[in-house]
Amino acid sequence: MSLRSLLTRSVVIPIANYAMLSFLDVSFRVLLPLFFSTPTYLGGLGFDPATIGKWMALYGITDGIFQAFFFARIVDWIGPKRLFCISVSCYAPLIVIFPIMSWILRARGETDHAITFALLCHLVIVVTWHMAYVGPALTTSLFAVSKEHNLLGGNAVFVILIALAGGLRWLASQLPDEVQDRDE
Repeated sequence: MSLRSLLTRSVVIPIANYAMLSFLDVSFRVLLPLFFSTPTYLGGLGFDPATIGKWMALYGITDGIFQAFFFARIVDWIGPKRLFCISVSCYAPLIVIFPIMSWILRARGETDHAITFALLCHLVIVVTWHMAYVGPALTTSLFAVSKEHNLLGGNAVFVILIALAGGLRWLASQLPDEVQDRDE
């Protein structure tokens, strides 16, 4: 059997979904602590390491609790494809939160942990899948280049990730509604 004969729509669409999901997930996960630690004058939140650790711990604990107690029930309730489509639709709004937090910080002149907490609570709902390999290096480099060259006001990384999130949402819609058994 040749590789070309394996590359059917029913194989390529799920692989493309997984690849895009992995990339966006790892990009988001690597940007979170980077954004937390970046000085405010560069568009980050300027958190110290202890504060970053507390936020990341809260994120991890909340994510684990959500998965343990609610994820399976939600999959049973609305179905895996619908949940996947809803989840990947959340990536663009999640990524938009980064520059919004930065703008709020600049307008107020200080980090408001209550606002940050409210925005971060939204993060826990969708990010349930694990890391890929290429995303961290590419995303952190893109973040640095965006800031260093002031591309789109230092926000080019977010615009690119939002576009990729839109592409993932389209890919998700291409998945079959139900998985067919190969023996049928």
